[in-house]
Amino acid sequence: MKSQRSLFMLALAAVLICLIPAAGHALVPFSQDFEGLSKQQPNSLTDDGWWVYGNVFEPDGVTYIRGYGPEPAPN
Repeated sequence: MKSQRSLFMLALAAVLICLIPAAGHALVPFSQDFEGLSKQQPNSLTDDGWWVYGNVFEPDGVTYIRGYGPEPAPN
């Protein structure tokens, strides 16, 4: 009885380990047509659900100053 349970647990672990790589393939395709958004409306990106995150660097491009966000995306 104990060996059957051990065999079952080993088989279950093997199945779960095999499912881990499949989880990475569960991506949803996405595309966006920015040409369809209105350039005249200041909130067109925000209304479409876009957010901005940013990093600020010194002019040398190496020295990090700060980050900001999330903020609604401006147009």
